[in-house]
Amino acid sequence: MTTLLAKGSLSDMEPHKIVIFRSRKTGLQPDANGDMATQMSGLVTTVPGYISHKTFHHADGETVTLGEFESLDAIHSWGNHPEHRAAQAMGQQLWYENYELTICDIHSRTTFNRDKATQ
Repeated sequence: MTTLLAKGSLSDMEPHKIVIFRSRKTGLQPDANGDMATQMSGLVTTVPGYISHKTFHHADGETVTLGEFESLDAIHSWGNHPEHRAAQAMGQQLWYENYELTICDIHSRTTFNRDKATQ
């Protein structure tokens, strides 16, 4: 029988970083903002060290994007990418009421997969 939970620690997994980007929008130019978000979502996948990202929208208006990267260098490469820098400037000028960026280390990871657990 397969173990249902698999737990990893830094000793047996690569040390990755999580970026938490929490924001609230001004409501200005929502179509342009959405187009830019789509463009940045595709562009980030080209950055060496990028792993994944997902964005969540809450009913209270907050948006949270979680990004996973292999290293701080990869995060800094993304943060300083020329097209991303231009998008950041537009966001600060027009689209964001406020935002907060937090970078975290992953110390452990627990996963569950029903398909694998029932094999």
